[in-house]
Amino acid sequence: MTGFSTYWSMLTVVQPIWGMSNEPVGWVSGIIFGGYVLLAPPGHRGATMAVHVVVGFSGVRFGPMLAGIALDVSGGQTSVQAWGLTLTLIGGFGLLGLASLLPLGRQARGCALR
Repeated sequence: MTGFSTYWSMLTVVQPIWGMSNEPVGWVSGIIFGGYVLLAPPGHRGATMAVHVVVGFSGVRFGPMLAGIALDVSGGQTSVQAWGLTLTLIGGFGLLGLASLLPLGRQARGCALR
């Protein structure tokens, strides 16, 4: 009985903290979409948001799968080298995303907010 009550008491303490730490993700998504609507040309606002959603959900769908494949192929979950390769792969995709945005930033420098 003691273990069961400890589980519930820990759950009531940890769950609100976990929820508060993940909530800003929702706020950031709204800020990003608001920026898209503000900066996209009027005829392309829907398409701009659709591309963002497709890229985002593709990353959510295929990212963990690719990380799991890299982990399995390079030695399994107990191998330090496998984890290093997997985390390098994740970082590489992050840098690839940044590199794909750099040309867009150069184009946007000349435009002023409406």
